[in-house]
Amino acid sequence: MRRCLLAKPARLLLSEGALSLQKAGSPSPQLDAELLLADVLGRPRLELLADLDMAVDDGAAAAFRAGLARRKAGEPVAHITGTTEFWSLPLKVSPDVLVPRPDSETLIEAVCARCDRKAPLKIADLGAGSGALTLALLSEFPLAEAVCVDISPSALALTLENAQALGYAERVEAVCEDMAGWLQTAAGFDVLISNPPYLRSEEVAGAAPFTMEREPSIALDGGMDGLRFYRLIAEWSPSVI
Repeated sequence: MRRCLLAKPARLLLSEGALSLQKAGSPSPQLDAELLLADVLGRPRLELLADLDMAVDDGAAAAFRAGLARRKAGEPVAHITGTTEFWSLPLKVSPDVLVPRPDSETLIEAVCARCDRKAPLKIADLGAGSGALTLALLSEFPLAEAVCVDISPSALALTLENAQALGYAERVEAVCEDMAGWLQTAAGFDVLISNPPYLRSEEVAGAAPFTMEREPSIALDGGMDGLRFYRLIAEWSPSVI
């Protein structure tokens, strides 16, 4: 294969990219650079890391630098690439939803530890967003079905798109409703799962770059003390389950 005269090895681009992100204040500059370059090249990150001497042509390098510029402006990597991974599942994400965090996988672990994998569970996911929690559970519980509740129509559309892509669409129902209203009428569920808004309103308003300022405030704002939705869930969950 002929190499473009302006090509650079991936190793050098990653080094330059990670350094620029570090200077800009990214909390994970090396990982960010790797994910952005892998996306530009259309290759899995681990495949990229196994071939760091590969030549990257000037067009791909320019696209990589454009992604770096967006990241340095505080945009989440998942919004730049349009995808992320949760519980080893590929998920589409957008600025309309909170990017799933790895620490939320502890919720999936807790359900798996407490429930029979062969049980026909009825699951409720409050504030479903991208559908990460629901789809992770459906991957572990083949007989389970889920109701995904979210006040955002665009978030629910993304939930259903991800469910379709993973082959779980027939097991997912989307309900566009405020969490408080839904909780007061729902009943008969086996599992109630949620990663609700948890920041104080003042924290959301003052969020800095590389935290959460590019993610929807509706998915972050938990009221004056950050606990508004936790109180709702604690009050109504006994009648839901």
